[in-house]
Amino acid sequence: MNERDFVYWAQGYFELTGNCDLTPEQFEMIHNHVRLSLVESPHSPLLTKWNVVLDYVLSLDEHTETLRNKFAEEMAANINDHFLHVIDPVDGPPVQQAFLNELHTGPLRPSGPQMRC
Repeated sequence: MNERDFVYWAQGYFELTGNCDLTPEQFEMIHNHVRLSLVESPHSPLLTKWNVVLDYVLSLDEHTETLRNKFAEEMAANINDHFLHVIDPVDGPPVQQAFLNELHTGPLRPSGPQMRC
């Protein structure tokens, strides 16, 4: 799993659950996936930053629900920024972007809105 794969994986979680409340097990799972992604993308500033924060929070005797959820909120915001500035621009020119945005938010299909990732 590389950086891009991880961002899609994490975006899927946040879109499916619609919240940033992480259990200790989910927090550990995210940490494991960040570390796995660093094997393929060792120079990723995004993954490196998240790994440092995850390492720190997990090193505390008690990593509280508040810290986990604050991290998840920050991660969700970073993921949105990453799509906007890194992933989306390589997926085509503005016309293609508008089409993808409409698929994501508009009812272009009878089954309802289609998720971008």
